[in-house]
Amino acid sequence: EISACLVGSEMCIRDSWMPVNRPEEDTAIHGFLRDMAWEIAESTSDQLVLACRFERPPFKGEARLITQLAPDHLALRVMLTNRAAVPTPMGFGWHPYFPRPAGTRFTAAARIAFGRDARNMPVAPEPSAGLHDAADTMDGLDGHFAGWDGTARIDWPDGHGLTLRAKGA
Repeated sequence: EISACLVGSEMCIRDSWMPVNRPEEDTAIHGFLRDMAWEIAESTSDQLVLACRFERPPFKGEARLITQLAPDHLALRVMLTNRAAVPTPMGFGWHPYFPRPAGTRFTAAARIAFGRDARNMPVAPEPSAGLHDAADTMDGLDGHFAGWDGTARIDWPDGHGLTLRAKGA
């Protein structure tokens, strides 16, 4: 069992205290890898591998981002390896940014949507049909969902579209 808690403006995991990195929300929701230097581990004409080694007790390990370009798609994979002497909780969120001019449509199926408390922490899970381009839902969206089927679709008003697929989530 791994103990983790959020107390005041610090997060404690396995008796190691880490400061909150989103002070405006008084929470530690985004971890530390986004603020660290990544290095190019491999580079070819159709593949790029970025790596980041980290040691911030109790966390010790390596993250790798593998990008593979094919004629008809771009594949992205993330790998996390724990090199600590004990199990530690690790996870990652993928937050791609895409432009959303007026008329853009976004669709993703998810069975559960969570509300948020004042600290942006997920609470009150409820059944959901997912996101189906409700403009009021999309503005400022920073939500928590579960039961995603692994596919999302963006359609832009100029006729272009993008399908995102994830495996093993």
